[in-house]
Amino acid sequence: MLIDKERTIEQFMLVFLNDASEALKRCDRQIRDKFLSSHHKETFYRDYGKGLDTWSATEIIAKFLLYIELCPKYRIRPEDWGYKDSKLLDFAMYVQTEDDSEIPDVGVEMKWARFTREGKLTSDSLQLLVDDFVKIKKAVTPYKFLMQFAVNDPEIKLDFRRLNQQIEKEIDGRLLRKMIPVFFGTRSFSIASSERKQKNFTTVLWRVVEKY
Repeated sequence: MLIDKERTIEQFMLVFLNDASEALKRCDRQIRDKFLSSHHKETFYRDYGKGLDTWSATEIIAKFLLYIELCPKYRIRPEDWGYKDSKLLDFAMYVQTEDDSEIPDVGVEMKWARFTREGKLTSDSLQLLVDDFVKIKKAVTPYKFLMQFAVNDPEIKLDFRRLNQQIEKEIDGRLLRKMIPVFFGTRSFSIASSERKQKNFTTVLWRVVEKY
C-alpha cells in the first residue's frame, strides 16, 4: 500500500493502527477457536490464556502476526534495518520510497505495557517506553513511532492528555530536549481470555516528534 501524495503520514498511520487492531482481533479469535476445539480445554488449558494474552512477551508474537495479516496491503518488514549500527527496528514500513530503497519511511519499536486504574503507564512500562524512545531517536527513518500492547480491565480508560502529561512530568527532561513521544492514537477490542472475567486488548501508538 503506497501513500498518496496528498495523504499525510498521520492519516496513513491512523489507518494502519485501525488495520493492526482489526488484524490482531482476527488472530485472537482464531487462537481462541483452536483452544476451544482442544480435547484438553477443561484440563490442561483450563486456567490458561486462550487468546493474544497466551504469551507474556506479546510484542514479539504480535509483530509477526501483524506481518502475516497485513503484508498483502502494506510494504512492511519485522526486524528490519533502520539504524546506523547493527540494531534492528521491531517493525519497518515502506510508504513513500521505492521498492529497492534501503531506508524505510516509518520505524516502529514495540513493547508490552501495563496501565494503572487511572489510565497511566505503570513505572515499569514507562521505563520500557523510555528505553524504546532513546533507541528510536537514533533511527535513520524519517518517521518514528512507538507501539504498545496491553491487556486491560474494561474499566481502564486511556486519556491522551493524562498520558502526555505523564511523559512530560515523569521522564528526565534531558531526554526530551530535542524530541518527545506524543500520544497518537489507541484501539481496543474485547477478548474472551477468561470465561470468568472480560478483558480488553489495547494497542497504543505514540509518535516521536521534534520539539520546536
